[in-house]
Amino acid sequence: MGNQKAKTWFITGATRGLGFQIAKSAAAAGDNVIVSGRNIEALRAAYKEHGESVLALELDVCQHEQIERAVQHGVDHFGRIDVLVNNAGYGQLGIFEEVAESKVESQFRTNVFGLMEVTRAVLPHMRQQKAGHIINLSSIGGVYRLRKISKTSRTRLIFLLPRKRRPIPKISLDTWHGNEPW
Repeated sequence: MGNQKAKTWFITGATRGLGFQIAKSAAAAGDNVIVSGRNIEALRAAYKEHGESVLALELDVCQHEQIERAVQHGVDHFGRIDVLVNNAGYGQLGIFEEVAESKVESQFRTNVFGLMEVTRAVLPHMRQQKAGHIINLSSIGGVYRLRKISKTSRTRLIFLLPRKRRPIPKISLDTWHGNEPW
C-alpha cells in the first residue's frame, strides 16, 4: 500500500507530458502517486517499475462516475490525498470562426469542467484531513496570443489568474492562414 509516511499525489493526465514528469519526480522522491488517464494500459506500462508506490487508474475527467471511483480507490489504497495535480486537458488548433461549437464544448468539458469535478471529488478528503494542496496546470496560450488557438487558450486560463484579477478573455479573430513554426 505504498509508503504510509509519504505524501500522496493524485495526478490527472499522467500518461505523458508534464503529468508524467511530475508523477515520476514524486515517485522518485519516495511519495505515493495515483496516476490517472484514459488509457490504463499505457499508464501501467509507463509506471511498472515503481511497484506499490504508484497506483494507475483509468480516468476520463468528463465521466463523473469514473472520477468518484478513482478518487475513492486512491483514498482506499493510500489512505489520503495530499496533493491534487489537475493536468488533464488538451489544446486545439483553429481560427476562431472555423472551430466547430461542438469541439469547443468538448474542450471546455475536459479543460474546465473536468478540472472542477476532480477538485470537487478530492476536496472533501482534504477537508477531513485538514490539509492538502491543489495545483491546476494551465496553458501559456491563455496569457500570450498564439495564432490559431484563440478559443482553446481560454479554457485553461480560467483557473490561472486570481478571481479578483481575472480579466474577461479577449478573443483573437485572427484570420491569418500562414504556417506557424511552433
